[in-house]
Amino acid sequence: LLSTTLVAVGVSGLKWEVPPGREECFYHPLDQGSTVVVQYQVISGGIRDIDFTVYAPNRDVLHSNLGTTGDNVAFFPSHTGEHRLCFGNKMSTWTEKVVDVHISANTKHSDLPPEDPLELSVWQLRKSIDAIRDGQAHYKARERLQRDLAESTCQWTLMWGLWEAGLVLFLSFVQIIRLKLMFEAGSLHNMRSSLWTKVLQLQRSVSSLANGPGGTRATRSRPLFWG
Repeated sequence: LLSTTLVAVGVSGLKWEVPPGREECFYHPLDQGSTVVVQYQVISGGIRDIDFTVYAPNRDVLHSNLGTTGDNVAFFPSHTGEHRLCFGNKMSTWTEKVVDVHISANTKHSDLPPEDPLELSVWQLRKSIDAIRDGQAHYKARERLQRDLAESTCQWTLMWGLWEAGLVLFLSFVQIIRLKLMFEAGSLHNMRSSLWTKVLQLQRSVSSLANGPGGTRATRSRPLFWG
C-alpha cells in the first residue's frame, strides 16, 4: 500500500498510476463542512475499471465506488484533517491502470457570497473560473481517454493486418508446395507409363522375330520312316 500526501488548496489534479493487484492512496487535507468534488477517469489499462474509496481521518468510509471507469464524486467531510483517497486495482492481475484525478475543495465560508459588490464580483469570477477549470479538466481527461483508445485500436488493427498477411503468405507457400508435388507426381507417372510402353513394344518385337518373317512359327521337317 503506497500512500502520498497531497497538499493543495482549491482545485488540484494529478495523474495516478496504479499497479496490478495493488491499492494506492494519497492524503488530502479537508475541513469539516466543506464541499469536496472528486473527478476521476481511468484513461488506460485493461477494461478501465477501478475501485475508488474515501476514508475520513477516523477511518470511516465516506464514499465507495467499485469497478467504475470514472465518476464525479461529491461528499461532505464530517471531520477536519487529512482524508485518504484510495484507488484499487486488485481485480487486475497483469494490467496497470492510469487514473486522471481532479479535486475541488471549497470551504463552507467560501461558498457564501460576500456582501461587498466588489468582493461579490471577484467571488463570482472565481466561481466561474473554477467551473471552467473543472470543465477543462473533464474534457481533457475524456480527450486523453479517446486518444488512448484510438491508439490502442490502431495498434490492434496493425497487428491484425500483419497476422492476416502472414497467414496469406503461409497459405500461398503451402499451395505452391502442393502444386509442385502434384506436377512431380504427374511427371513420374508419365515416365513410368512411357517406360512400360517401351517394354511392351520390345516384347512385341521379340515375339515377331521368334515367329519368323511369315508371322507363323517355323517347324523343322523330320524324315518319315516307312516300315
